[in-house]
Amino acid sequence: MGTGYVRNDSSNNIADGNVINASDLDGEFDAIQAGFNGSTGHSHDGTTGEGPKIDSGGLAAGAVDATAVGNNSVALGTKTTGNYVAAGAVSGVGLSGSAGAEGATFTVTSNATDANTASTIVARDSNGDFAAGAITANGNIVVTGTVDGRDIATDGSKLDGIEASATADQTNAEIRAAVEAATDSNVFTDADHTKLNGIEASATADQTNAEIRTAVEAATDSNVFTDDDHTKLNAIEASADVTDGTNVGAALTGFGTITSVATDDIVAVYDTSASAWKKATTANAVAAGPTGPTGPTGPAGSDGSAGSDGSAGPTGPTGPTGPTGPSGAAGTPSSSFNAVGSYAALYSNNGSSVAVGSTNAGSSLRYGKANSSSQAYMAIAASSNSSGGSSVSGTWRNMGANSHQRYYSDNYYYGVALYVRTA
Repeated sequence: MGTGYVRNDSSNNIADGNVINASDLDGEFDAIQAGFNGSTGHSHDGTTGEGPKIDSGGLAAGAVDATAVGNNSVALGTKTTGNYVAAGAVSGVGLSGSAGAEGATFTVTSNATDANTASTIVARDSNGDFAAGAITANGNIVVTGTVDGRDIATDGSKLDGIEASATADQTNAEIRAAVEAATDSNVFTDADHTKLNGIEASATADQTNAEIRTAVEAATDSNVFTDDDHTKLNAIEASADVTDGTNVGAALTGFGTITSVATDDIVAVYDTSASAWKKATTANAVAAGPTGPTGPTGPAGSDGSAGSDGSAGPTGPTGPTGPTGPSGAAGTPSSSFNAVGSYAALYSNNGSSVAVGSTNAGSSLRYGKANSSSQAYMAIAASSNSSGGSSVSGTWRNMGANSHQRYYSDNYYYGVALYVRTA
């Protein structure tokens, strides 16, 4: 049974006209809270102070769970209706069983057998063995023991070491390779064959003199007389003796003679302090006396006059050409005859085509001519039809015809164009 609400204001402070303290209200609220405590508050069991019982209509769905119902607090017996288990069934190959009544016993049966029968569960026989037929596995099979007395893992490793399509008969090449790879096989190998190939044909234990001489000269510290030694001896004159005074004197007197001796000419000098012959210039070979004491320093001389200017250095290389400036305004054509900037009606005398805007040398240009019938085809007429008219000088630019070209036939026709002298 729980504890319901018990009034806490025993002194009746909470009443009309009385002074209500905060402790009065706080204590009363604590009493109300205790009355509704989930575990110690009133239990609604119908007893005095605990409130009436709550019927099934007053409970919300799911309001009573396993934590609200104590263990063994509900006695079934005749207080219940309906089946405890509505229905039961077992499915699967080799299994059966069902129950559908209150209090019925649910029994599961199987058709397990040790015989090789389809759609049955395989079971051990009375000896603990399986007598099933072929077994198909969709995954890996792991065996911790032997199969039919054989260790499959060990036998598999042996099979992995055998090459594909291996037979009991090996080829000659395979046998040869195996023999050569063996240690201390004492057989004739390819290496032995190579050594034999390195021995010259008809080789014997006796070598020729030339072979012996070559071998001796090639030896280190052989101390033998060689061809090089013979060459060195041939280069030494007979009775040569560098320590013989007569020979040395004769060699010295055999030198060439000079009549003037310079101070930088070399002479032989015996250095008594070093007990050795040395060379010296004739200037240094003269015996010099001891150096005297240094005299007093004289007064400083006056400054000399300034020397003349040195010659100018070479001109440096020409710098790169600057960018072309903008074109200037057109000038007034020259009115002077055959001057730069003047214009003339000219024809080409060398038969080549001169495109408009192109330049041509004045030596290949002529003043206008006339044909034999004295018809004036040219800007400037003449009395002769000769092609050798007067030439002009300088350089001229075609300012007229698109393609100025000389035409020649029985009569002389010369296409004339306007030219300006540019240089």
